[in-house]
Amino acid sequence: MWDIALGIPALKIGRTPQRAVGPAPFDRQMGNCMKRTVVFVFLLWILGFGAVSSAEVASPGSGRIHHVVIVWLKDHGSSEARQQYIEATRSLAKLPMVSSYRVGTPLPGKRDVVDSSYDVAIVATFEKAKALDEYSRHPDHDKVIHEKLKDLVDRVVVYDFLEAQ
Repeated sequence: MWDIALGIPALKIGRTPQRAVGPAPFDRQMGNCMKRTVVFVFLLWILGFGAVSSAEVASPGSGRIHHVVIVWLKDHGSSEARQQYIEATRSLAKLPMVSSYRVGTPLPGKRDVVDSSYDVAIVATFEKAKALDEYSRHPDHDKVIHEKLKDLVDRVVVYDFLEAQ
């Protein structure tokens, strides 16, 4: 069930009734990866918009933007492939519209809410949404993706969020 106003999965309170016949409820059909992804997205949403309950959500044209990129490589778990990806992206940190650029590998955790199934993560920060747009259309960004990263990557998930004021 989705909370339409917020665009996030609605939280279930209490016990889910059991069915006598038919398929298993949705929450038992979801795999661990899907559960972790939902939790990760929800946590990003909370950190980005709900951490300070008195904060007003700013319009897309104002406020700092965080561009979070989660990457699974074709050679999953390979430290050499991870390092190759990291080195290939370092030049993007030098583009003039980038305020901050962090890249790294997962920190394995034993808590159920920690998803360390990916290979590399990037968090790039921009002062305005316009700067993120310029970054994504920059020729150097396009060149790095198509000439250096495309053949390394199996899957990418991107989360862009506006920092709460």
